[in-house]
Amino acid sequence: MLLLLAALISLGLYLRFSFEIYPTLNFQSDDAAALLFSNEVLKQHSLFPAWYNSTGILVPFLSPELSLLPILLAVSDHWMACFRTAVAVDQLLMAALVWWILGQAGLSRAMRLFLLCFLFASVSSQMAQQTVMIAGQDWFYAKVLLLSFLVFRCLHSPQDDADKSDRRWLIWVLVVGALLFIDKSNISQMLPPLVAAFLMLWMAWADKRSSKSILAAFAALVLAAAIGQFAFRYLRPHAVVYHHIAPTFVDLNAAGANLLLFLRGLMELFGAAPPVGENIYSITSVLWATKLAILCIVFIGPLWLLTRWRKIKNDFLRLLIIVFTVSLALRMLVYLFTGISVGVTATNRYFISDALMGLTIMLLYSETHWQALPVRAGALVVATVLVAGSPLLVARPAEGSEYHRLARFLEGEQLHQGYATFWNAGVLTALADNRIQVRQIILGSGEIRPYRWLSSSRWYEGDMDIRESFLLLKGAEGAFNMAPLTPVLGKPVRIVNFGDYRALVFPFDLAQKLGWKYSIDEKLPPADRRVAMNSVAAPVWSARDRCWTVTVRVTNRGKLPIGSSGSWPVNLGIHLLEPSGKLLDNDYARATLPMIEPGKSVTLPVTISDRASGQIVEFDPVQENVAWFHQTGSPVLQVHIPRTPTMKAAHDSDVKLKKY
Repeated sequence: MLLLLAALISLGLYLRFSFEIYPTLNFQSDDAAALLFSNEVLKQHSLFPAWYNSTGILVPFLSPELSLLPILLAVSDHWMACFRTAVAVDQLLMAALVWWILGQAGLSRAMRLFLLCFLFASVSSQMAQQTVMIAGQDWFYAKVLLLSFLVFRCLHSPQDDADKSDRRWLIWVLVVGALLFIDKSNISQMLPPLVAAFLMLWMAWADKRSSKSILAAFAALVLAAAIGQFAFRYLRPHAVVYHHIAPTFVDLNAAGANLLLFLRGLMELFGAAPPVGENIYSITSVLWATKLAILCIVFIGPLWLLTRWRKIKNDFLRLLIIVFTVSLALRMLVYLFTGISVGVTATNRYFISDALMGLTIMLLYSETHWQALPVRAGALVVATVLVAGSPLLVARPAEGSEYHRLARFLEGEQLHQGYATFWNAGVLTALADNRIQVRQIILGSGEIRPYRWLSSSRWYEGDMDIRESFLLLKGAEGAFNMAPLTPVLGKPVRIVNFGDYRALVFPFDLAQKLGWKYSIDEKLPPADRRVAMNSVAAPVWSARDRCWTVTVRVTNRGKLPIGSSGSWPVNLGIHLLEPSGKLLDNDYARATLPMIEPGKSVTLPVTISDRASGQIVEFDPVQENVAWFHQTGSPVLQVHIPRTPTMKAAHDSDVKLKKY
C-alpha cells in the first residue's frame, strides 16, 4: 500500500514538473528537434522529410511522442502545450510497456511499483529533466527490455504445443526487431549486447536447449537487423547524413578527465553530490549518502551478480546481466575515448537507460528474497527517499530561461526570420511556437554557412519574399569581421542588442542572398569543374592591415552548383608565382566561395597578404581532396600584385643611389 501511494505521489510530481515547472527551464535541443521535425512532417506531408540528423528523429512511428506530435500540432498552434502532452502520454505508455514485460518475467506488483518511483520521481532534478524531457533515453531502456524479453521467450516457449509457440515468438522478434533497427543508433547500442548475451547463454544452456532453437532465435534477430537497415538505407531522404558516435582516438589524458567527469556527473545525476560549499554534516548528508548507496547498487550490483552466475536460476535475469554488462562497457568506451564529454556532464544522460536496466536486474534478483524483512524494509526506505527527497518538490522558478527571454525580445523587435551561431538555435523557434524562425549557422574566416545538424534542407533554400532577416551573434562573435561579406550583403539596416546577443538586421533573406540552397556532397564530374574568371579592378593596398584586396568575378560554366558548402567543398585556391612564372607556393591561400548556380556569377573581394607584393597570384578553384579545376581544362586567372608603397619607395631610392 505504501509503495502504491509512493507511485501515485511520484506520478503527481512528474505531471506537475511536465506541465508547470518544465516550461520555465532551458529547453533541450532534443525537445526542439522533436517539435521542428513534427512541423516538417506536417509541412512536407511526409514521414521522411529531408532531415540531416537521422538518429532518434528519422522514424517518427517508433516513438509515441514523435507519432503523436504531428497529430497534436495539426489540431493546436500551441507547440509547447502539444509537446508536454505528447511527452506525458509517451512516458505513461512506456511505463505500461515496462509494467507488462516485468509482469511476464515474474516481478511482483510491489517491485514494479517501486521501479515506477524511479521512472517518475527521479532521484535528482538533473535526472528529472533528462528523463521527463528527453523521453528517448527511457524508451531506449524499454526497447532493450522488450527485445531481450522476446528473445528470451523464443528460447523458453511453453512445452505444450512448443513448435507453434516458438514460431509465434520468432515472428514477434522479427517484426519488432525490424522496426527498432531502422536506426543506426539502435544497431550500434542494442545489437552487440544481445549478441553477447546469446553467445553466453548458448554456452550456459548447451545441455538444456537444442542448438536448433537457439540458432533460429539468433537468425531471427540478425534478419530483423538486416531488414531494418535495408529500410533505413532506402526509405530515408537522400540528404540525411548519419552522425555516428564511435571511438576515434585513444587519449589517456582525455580519458582520465572524462572518467572524473563521469563519476562526478553520475553523482550529480542521482543527486548524490552535495552542492559546492555545503556542510557535509548537515541533515541532508543522510539523503546524499542514501542516494550514493542507490547509485552504487544500481551500477555495481549487476556486475557483482556475475560472480554468482552458476547460482542464478532465473535465465531471464542471466540474459539481462550480460546485456547490461556489455552495454555499460560500450558506453564507457565511447565516453572515455571520444572526448565528447570533456567539460560537460550532460552526456551522462546516456547512462540513464543503463541505470534503469541495472535497477531492473537488482529488483529481479531481490524478488527471490522479498520475504526477508530487511529487503522489504530497505525497499520502503528507498521508495520514501525517492519521493520525499525528490528535488521536484522545489517551487516553480520565478522567471523563464535565457532562451525564453531572448525569444520574447526578438518577437518584440518584430524579428521573425533569422540565423544564429549557437548549435541549438532551433530552441528559439520551438519556444516561440514558430512565430519566429531561427536556424543555426557557422561563422568561418570571412564566411557564413549553414550548420546542417538537426536541420532540414528546406530551411536553407532561401525565400525572395522575405523582406527582412537577422544574423544573431553571441558573445565574442559580436566582433565578427563582416568586411569580406560586405560586397555581397552590404551594411545591416539596424543592429539590436540583448544582453550577450547582437542581431544584425538585413533587408533580405540571408540564405537566399548567400546561396545556401545547394550543398556539395559528392565529387563533381570533370566536365562540371569549369569556371570563367576575371579581375574586376586593380589590386587595392591597405596600409593599416598590410594586405591587398583583389576583386574577382567567378562564373560557373558547369551544369552543377559549386561553392564552399558541403562535405566536398569547392574553394577558390590561390597559387603564388614569381614574375618569371616560377611557382613559389602551390597552396598559398584559399578563399571561400558562396554557392554559384550553373551559369551564374559572383563578385567577391579576396584578401592577399603583403608577401605577394611584387609577385603574381594565380586563382584556380579546387574541390578539396579531389582536383584543381585547371587539371580538367578550366582557365586560371593571373593577377600581378604591385610592390607596396614602402617597397616602391625603397626601390626608387636604391635606383637613385645607383645613378648617383
